[in-house]
Amino acid sequence: MTRISIVVALLFGVVFAQFLYDSKKQPEGFAPIVVFPVPVLRSADLGLHSAFGSLIWLNAVQEVGTVDGSYEGLVEDIKAINALDPLFAYPYAFAELVLPALDRSKVYDAVSIGKQGVASVSDWRIPFYLASTYMIYLDDRESALEYFQIAARTPGIPTPIQGTALNFGTQKDKRAQTKEIWNALYQSTDDEILRDRAQANLVHIDILEALEKAIAVYKQRKGVFPASVDDLVTAGILKAIPQDPLGFMFTIDEKGAIASHL
Repeated sequence: MTRISIVVALLFGVVFAQFLYDSKKQPEGFAPIVVFPVPVLRSADLGLHSAFGSLIWLNAVQEVGTVDGSYEGLVEDIKAINALDPLFAYPYAFAELVLPALDRSKVYDAVSIGKQGVASVSDWRIPFYLASTYMIYLDDRESALEYFQIAARTPGIPTPIQGTALNFGTQKDKRAQTKEIWNALYQSTDDEILRDRAQANLVHIDILEALEKAIAVYKQRKGVFPASVDDLVTAGILKAIPQDPLGFMFTIDEKGAIASHL
């Protein structure tokens, strides 16, 4: 069988599988494409690795927010894309930030994908996002510093983002550093998913800071710390409990420290 015949057979299989799926699914369902093993695609795509990678990528991004809490398929799709087209930079960057945000258990998958990206293609976003993941999700400042420095030396990095990378570590407060990173991420991307994620985290930090100020006011008025966020509303300090865009609930310990939990 010629290569062209193999490609036609593969594409026909995709179309036929999609047809069968569409004939049985509910109207609002998500229809994943059939992803053949990477060695099969490599042997049959007539050198169109990028085209096949892009096809899988279109499928992968549709999975965000549509699956039932398991993102293993998304991880495998991204790995397949990277294997087919190692120079396709965006999936590396996307995986580094979005995977841990969707599922904290996937943070090491994100790190592994990011390291592969740093080794494969020169794109400042990849080491910058990898450094951000190390800082935000793993609190590994040493690794974060290493990759921020790589990002700062990568050609094409915007000057304000380079400044954030170079200045990492000058602020001792973790929250201030995290806020600066999310703000840089928000300013540096045109991707709607990444931008929304960065904005949501900035709002989350703003809520934490607002609650801390409200707790301080409560302590000043009543001489004790509030037992819960509800007490801040009851006391008239807050009009309502803030709605966290990340879905976190807020608690207050006996020392007045605010914490967020899923």
